Amino acid sequence: RRWTRSGWCGSQDGDYAEAIDPAIAGAGHEEQILLVLRIAVFCTADDPKERPAAKDVRCMLAQIKN
Repeated sequence: RRWTRSGWCGSQDGDYAEAIDPAIAGAGHEEQILLVLRIAVFCTADDPKERPAAKDVRCMLAQIKN
């Protein structure tokens, strides 16, 4: 969690892209992967009060499905 938050908080998409496994990079799903990574960072906020509720995470994930 620490390396994720310290490396990505406030990052641009180019920085997040470094976290994509090269084996799946270029498969046409980069945008969705980057959105999931942003949600993951949001879910790991140091203060539990800043983390989204499970139902909100479900909604966020459903929106990036396609």
